[in-house]
Amino acid sequence: TSESSGLYFGTTDTAAGLHYSGVDGMDSDGFTSDTDNPVVRGDITYGGISASVSLIVDEIDPSSTGQLSVGASGAFGNFTFGVGYQAEEVGFDGNGDFSGDGIFAVEVGTTFSGATVTLAYAQNQTDDTDSIGIAASYPIGPVVVGAYYAMQDAGDNYGISVDYANGPITVGVTYDVEAGADDDWGIEGSYDVGNGITAYAGVVDAGDDFYVAGSMGLGEGSALVVSYAEDGDGDEAPGDNDIGANDYQVGTTVAVTFEF
Repeated sequence: TSESSGLYFGTTDTAAGLHYSGVDGMDSDGFTSDTDNPVVRGDITYGGISASVSLIVDEIDPSSTGQLSVGASGAFGNFTFGVGYQAEEVGFDGNGDFSGDGIFAVEVGTTFSGATVTLAYAQNQTDDTDSIGIAASYPIGPVVVGAYYAMQDAGDNYGISVDYANGPITVGVTYDVEAGADDDWGIEGSYDVGNGITAYAGVVDAGDDFYVAGSMGLGEGSALVVSYAEDGDGDEAPGDNDIGANDYQVGTTVAVTFEF
């Protein structure tokens, strides 16, 4: 990396995933968000605008690459923007949360009177579908209240969230309504015990999944993480790390993480 550019290779975001976050409930902005294959991405920043381009690399044959992705984001006055595009990919197996669809999406956000508002549009060019979403959040003391609404041909999705953070305690509650599916809800929280130890617990996926976990800092950028997660409805594939906001793996997991 340098002051205005960088080159990344490994477990990292695609260009579109880096610059576009969108609005919850939108069905047409399903960019590749995670892949078991490494990603090679180049970034550049100029005049307050950041742009990236990336490819996914085949683990078995590194000379084989797939799914071109580009993205950009920046700010103009009180407004922010993000845009992402990924090309349709039919001849490359990306594994993980890989989507071979061609997708274009753009978002604009602003803040006024303490409220943050985001408006987004996405087009899945492979499925010929569109989504429009709006989201807003507003802080009230230690509580942040949020809501979103997404419109598309398959039916509208919407939801609300309430997050509380005060001292060592954080609690988040979500409730989501998706067209053609059962309502979803979750309650998650954490407690900073002190001495680098934090406890986590949550009930998610409308009560079907739950987890308990803890992390302890070991110094020098490393931490011990212990978790137990239960997939009550069996909708997670073996090895998936998708339970709760911290993406815990089903079953008991003991891991050591490093930052350097």
